Amino acid sequence: MRLFGWLFKAARQHRESLEVDRPLSAPPAERQVLLVTMLGVEQASIADIVDRTSAAGIKVVYLTDTLDFAVFRHRKATFEYIPPLSEQSRHAGAMNWPRYLRRRWALIEAKWAPTQLHAYGMNFDRFLTAAERADASCKP
Repeated sequence: MRLFGWLFKAARQHRESLEVDRPLSAPPAERQVLLVTMLGVEQASIADIVDRTSAAGIKVVYLTDTLDFAVFRHRKATFEYIPPLSEQSRHAGAMNWPRYLRRRWALIEAKWAPTQLHAYGMNFDRFLTAAERADASCKP
């Protein structure tokens, strides 16, 4: 106990310093989230789209099907990934891709609760339809 006594003492002092009477700040206004889908977009166009859609005062989340995340990381942009149609067809027997995509989309919507949606390339509905067609053509 003596070994960590200084740690407990520091934690207690820190907790006590936080317990001051001050008014609580007002809850933040409704968070605005723009979800930008970039499904089937050429890699060369992604940087331009990110630069055009990033806006001050609004959270922007990008949905991409490219594995090159450098553009997003370089700009400190928030992004979500789903496998492109080419990878889905390559691994067609591994899983039910349409079901996976519907669930993934539901999770993304629940997680970010977007207030706006902008689509570049295919929108998600077209992407899902393409996945369903590809899935149906792979079944005997």
